[in-house]
Amino acid sequence: MLLFNIKQIVQIVDNGTEFLAGKDMANVKVLNSADGSLAILTENGLVKEIGPYNVLRNKSKEQVDCHGGTVIPGLVDGHSHPVFAGDRVNEFAMKLAGATYMEVQKAGGGIHFTTEKTREASEDDLLKDFEIILSKMLSSGTTTLEAKSGYGLDTQTELKMLRVIETASKTSPVELSATFCGAHAVPKGSDEQKQTEIIIKEMIPTLTKEKQIGNLNTLENIDVFCEKNVFELESTRKILEAGIGAGLHVNIHADELYPLGGAELAAALQGRAASHLEEISDSGIQEMAKSGTVAVLLPTTAYILRLQPPPARKMIDNGVIVALGSDFNPNAHCLAMPMVMHLACVLFKMSMTEAIVAATLNAAKSIGRGKTHGAISVGRVADLVVIDAPRWEHLIYQFGSHKDLIRFVIKKGSVVYAKKTTPKSPVKSEAEAIGRAETWITSVNAIGMDWRWSVWLWFLAFVKGQGGCGGGVQWPPPPLYLPAPQPLFPPPLPCNPTPCRNCPPEKELPQLVPPPKLFPVAPEEYLNRIPFAPDKVVLKETKVTKVPDSNSSKTEDKPLILPPPIVPQVQTKPLTYTPYYPYGRPVYPTGPPPYQPFPYQPLPQPGCQPAPPLFPAPLPPIQLPPPPPPPPPAPLPPIQLPTLPPPQPFTLPPPIILPPLIPPPLLTCCTQCQPCAMIYPASQQSRGPKNFVAKTLQKEEVKVPADPFCSSQMLKRIMEKARNSTIAIAKLNIQREAESESRGSVYHVICSSTDLDYATRTEEYCTSEVTNGVCYAFKS
Repeated sequence: MLLFNIKQIVQIVDNGTEFLAGKDMANVKVLNSADGSLAILTENGLVKEIGPYNVLRNKSKEQVDCHGGTVIPGLVDGHSHPVFAGDRVNEFAMKLAGATYMEVQKAGGGIHFTTEKTREASEDDLLKDFEIILSKMLSSGTTTLEAKSGYGLDTQTELKMLRVIETASKTSPVELSATFCGAHAVPKGSDEQKQTEIIIKEMIPTLTKEKQIGNLNTLENIDVFCEKNVFELESTRKILEAGIGAGLHVNIHADELYPLGGAELAAALQGRAASHLEEISDSGIQEMAKSGTVAVLLPTTAYILRLQPPPARKMIDNGVIVALGSDFNPNAHCLAMPMVMHLACVLFKMSMTEAIVAATLNAAKSIGRGKTHGAISVGRVADLVVIDAPRWEHLIYQFGSHKDLIRFVIKKGSVVYAKKTTPKSPVKSEAEAIGRAETWITSVNAIGMDWRWSVWLWFLAFVKGQGGCGGGVQWPPPPLYLPAPQPLFPPPLPCNPTPCRNCPPEKELPQLVPPPKLFPVAPEEYLNRIPFAPDKVVLKETKVTKVPDSNSSKTEDKPLILPPPIVPQVQTKPLTYTPYYPYGRPVYPTGPPPYQPFPYQPLPQPGCQPAPPLFPAPLPPIQLPPPPPPPPPAPLPPIQLPTLPPPQPFTLPPPIILPPLIPPPLLTCCTQCQPCAMIYPASQQSRGPKNFVAKTLQKEEVKVPADPFCSSQMLKRIMEKARNSTIAIAKLNIQREAESESRGSVYHVICSSTDLDYATRTEEYCTSEVTNGVCYAFKS
C-alpha cells in the first residue's frame, strides 16, 4: 500500500533506536513538504520505503490519499485496565466531595465494587464490552495496548479476564500485551499474607499451564499494586520473583500514594516498567535511570484523584525513560491518548515533543516493542495515524477534537479505521457502497451497455410491488437521456390515486436493447453522484406459523430477495441500433430527445386507469380590472414656529475655593510587599489581607503571641499527631479533627513541600512539619 499527498511525516527516529531519554526526547525526526509530495510505501505489514511520491507512485496499486495531512506513528497505550463490568459513576461524586482513594475503597467502592460486578459477568459480556472499548481506542489513534487483569482477585475470574484479552486480540486490529494483575488488591475476607500465598501457589501455576498449551499467548507481564496497607515490599518481591520464574516480565504499580520504595524494587528486578510514581524518591529516580526501567506516567490518575503530579521534569532531566498511559479503568474513564498527551503537557510540564515520544516509542519500549513499534522507519511495523492537519502538534493542541482530526488509522499496512466523510447511505458502510458501485459500473462497461439503463433497472427493482398495478410504474421506461447538466435520476412516475381492479398478471420483463451513447461520459466522473448500486434489494416477508398443540403462533421474518436487474446478453459483433418499445414510442411534447428529455407522458397499462399527467397544463391567466386612480393628496397645513425670548446676558459664577488636601491616614499593608515593608513601620503591618488589625501611628503596637509558630494548643496537639504523615493525608486528618473538636468552626489547612511564609496569620493558627513538607492550619 502507498500513502501519498502527505505534507509532514513524524518519524520519531529513522533507525532501530529503542527509546529516547533526557534531552534526546526533544529531538525527533520530522519530514516536511509544503506541496504534499511525501509518500510512504508499506509491504507485508512493514514500512518498506519513505520518499517523494513521483519516485514511489508506480510501486503499489493500492494507494491512499492523505489529503495533504500529517502522518504520525500509531499511538501506544502503556497502562490500562480495560476488562471490567459495571461503572463507578457514584464514586466520582464522592471524590468531588473530598473522599480519598483509600476512603472510597474502605466504604465498599473502588476495586472491590468492580471485582464483584466482574465476577458476576459472563465471559461473553466482558468480551462484548471490551471490543467496544477497543474500537473507541482505535478511532482515537491507539494501535497497541497494554491490558491488565486485576478485577477478579481469584483464580477463575483472573483467568476469565485473560481469556477475554486473548480472544479480543484475534478479533480486533489493536495489538494487545496482556498483564496478570491478580495482586491488584486484597479481597474482602482475606489478608496480605494469605492472598500472597494464593497468588504464588495457585494463580501463577494455573496461568503457566494455560500459557504452555497456547491458550494465553498474549500474556507477557506480571503486575502488583505495591502500596502501603495493600501489598508491602516483601510480599511484592515474592510475587514478582514467582512471576519472573514463570517467564513473565515485571510491570508494577509503584509509589502512587506513599513513598514505599516500589521504584527501587522494580529497578532491582530489572523490570520493564513501573507506573504512577507520584511519590517516587530521588533514589528511585537514580535507580530507574541506571536499570533502564521505563517510568509510565498516568496524567488521568493525578487529575481525577487530585494528587500531586509525579516529578516528570526531574525524571527526564536525570535520564529516566518516560512513557505515557491512559490508565483507563472505572476510576479514570479516559481512553484517548491524544487527551492523555495534552494533560501531560499541562499537568506534568512536558513539551509536546516529549509527550509524543512518550506516547509512541517509549511506550512501546515499556511493553518490549521498542525496536519494532512506535516510530516510522524502514523495517518497522507499519502502524500509522493520518491527521487532517498541516502539523502534528494539532493532535495535542486541539484538546478533545481528535475524532475530527484523525482521518485514517493503519495497522500493519492496512486501513482499519477511516473517518466518515459522506452522508449515511442504506448500505452498511461507505467502503461497501463504493465497492458495489465500482463493480456495477465495471460490469456494465464490460458488456457494452449504457450505464444509464442500469440506473433505471435498479430504480424500478426498488419501487416494484409498492402500490396498485406494480406500483404504478410504466414498464419498460422510456429511454433515459442524461445530458451533463441534468440530475442523475428522473422524478418518479406518479402512481394511480386508487389501486385498479382486475390488474393484468405480471409479465416477464422484456429484453432491453441499449440506447446509443449521446456523448462520451467516463463512469468514474459520476461515481461520487451515485449513493450506492445494489445488485439486489432485500425486504422483509413476515410469515406466521401455527404452533402445534398450542393456541399461540410463531412469527418469523425472512428476507425477501428481489431478482437482480436484467442485463442484455453480450454482443459478439456490432449491431445496428433499433429502439424497441413494446407499448409504443413515448410522447415528447416539445420535440425529440436529447433537446427536451423531460417531461414525458407515461403510457397507461392495460386494464388500469390512466395516471394523471406529471405536469398539468397551466391555467389561463386571470384578467383583473385596473384599480381606480388614487385621490389627490390634501395640502399640508403651514408649520407654526414658536417665538423665542430675547437672549439674557451670561455672567460667570464666583470661583469655588477648595480647602487644602489632607493626606489620608496610612493604612495597613501586607509585609510580603517589599515597598510597603520599607515605607510603613511595623505597627501598621499585618500578615495578610484577612483579619488584620488596623493600627495608626498613635495607637499601641500589635501584641505578638508567645509562640510565633502556633497560637492554639488544640491545633498544636492535632498537628503533632500528623507529623509522620504525607502532605495529602496530613491535610485531610488535621482539617477533619480540628473542625470536629471545635464543634462547627471552619478551619483551613495548607500543605506544601516549600515554605509557607505567605500564609495568613489569624488569632488561631499553627504550623507543623510533616513527612514531605509543611502544613499550616488557621481558623477563618
